[in-house]
Amino acid sequence: MTIAAAQTPDLRQALNDGMPQSLADNLREIGFGDMLSLILGSLTPTEAAAAVTSNAKTLANPAGVLIDVVATAGTTTGRKKLLIGGATITPAAGQCVWDGASSVRFAAADAVTAANFLYTNQNSPLEPSLLGRLPGQRD
Repeated sequence: MTIAAAQTPDLRQALNDGMPQSLADNLREIGFGDMLSLILGSLTPTEAAAAVTSNAKTLANPAGVLIDVVATAGTTTGRKKLLIGGATITPAAGQCVWDGASSVRFAAADAVTAANFLYTNQNSPLEPSLLGRLPGQRD
């Protein structure tokens, strides 16, 4: 017996249905990691070309979530691998360390002097957005 095309859900519907047994396969099939990277790469930085002094930057606002860090000036520019932790973590070349609030430190070898930071403002939570809704919430 063949299932009619109208009865077979496309990937969008399969993801919206959220069947746990197929979710990972669906995400892999659409290249979710690549898609997410493209989306994040197209967003406007919260702070663009912000000055970095002595391999450190204090963000203008405490970050709820630090999403992306791209060095725009210095010895080694480009996207940095984000580590999360305190002063005991020393970033290696190509890395930066976020303290979970407003401090970001870069590797001395990268000599970063300016960077773009993309983050959600801790003082402006996502409550009004779709992501801030409770699962199954209907108004």
